[in-house]
Amino acid sequence: MDRILADMPQLNLGIEQIAATYSAEELKILRRREPLTPKVGEKLIHQVMLLAGELFSKHPRIAEVPRGPEVRDTFIFRYAICAYALALRAIEDGADGRARSQKLRNDYVDVNFATFATFFDGLLSADKKAQGIYAEAKFLLREIFARPSAP
Repeated sequence: MDRILADMPQLNLGIEQIAATYSAEELKILRRREPLTPKVGEKLIHQVMLLAGELFSKHPRIAEVPRGPEVRDTFIFRYAICAYALALRAIEDGADGRARSQKLRNDYVDVNFATFATFFDGLLSADKKAQGIYAEAKFLLREIFARPSAP
């Protein structure tokens, strides 16, 4: 857990960088939890893919990034979705990238649990933030990153 704690300043910076990609108007949409515009949706997709690509490239045992629909069923891709959902929650709540390290560490532990839960029938936790991350990830997998239908 101490090693995770050491990474928290980088994660705070990542949240700041994600927030910086959105315009003031787009941030208002996110903070009001309004339906996403197509442009915000495109940014979300692009950023999740960038994050997943970064995670794949840094993984010591992955020589080749999965392509096509099979990427959707990898832990790393689903982790990227859950981590991005957490970052969006922080942005929606007005986070400025200075979350307490211990709190952020606990949130990223929840991201792991939510990621595992996307492979199964749900998340067995009463934690509202973890449940929200899980629900957002399931929505994104179902509606945005859906497996293409067979011809």
